[in-house]
Amino acid sequence: MGNNRSKVPDLEKLVKGGRKKFVRYEEGAMLYSMGIHTFQQLQ
Repeated sequence: MGNNRSKVPDLEKLVKGGRKKFVRYEEGAMLYSMGIHTFQQLQ
């Protein structure tokens, strides 16, 4: 069985503050209010 992932509280503050440089696709999609596939195409 896989591990359950938990939500990162205050993700926007961590990213904007520079404490978290990299995010998963799911987190980035939620952060920028778009779908996962659209976020993946931004590369």
